[in-house]
Amino acid sequence: MTDLTNVIDSPDRASVIAHMLLRLAPQPAPEPWPTYAEPVLAALLYAASPLDTGRGIDWVHAILTASAEQDLSAAVDAAGARGDARWLRRYDGLDERQRQCVIVTMCQAITPWLQRPHQEAS
Repeated sequence: MTDLTNVIDSPDRASVIAHMLLRLAPQPAPEPWPTYAEPVLAALLYAASPLDTGRGIDWVHAILTASAEQDLSAAVDAAGARGDARWLRRYDGLDERQRQCVIVTMCQAITPWLQRPHQEAS
């Protein structure tokens, strides 16, 4: 499967993909979580795109799963991302319970798109 971040050629495209992922997730989260998560996921997808760090969707997942130990904006900055981090800083300002709901919402949306190694035929 192709990494979705490879088709991101603008912040607008990242927003459209984030919207699509959140709305078409296998178990979509109830509102308001997709609405809160959308700009944050768009910023992460853009940071993972070839226009920024080029690290791909697996990197987004790794950032999300490690977010309990660090702020998203700090993690993205540490990766050398050049994108707009205002949405990430806004996320970092949420309380812990809200942050966890946003993280779960984003993880559920991107998990089906992770790049898994091909299994060899036995």
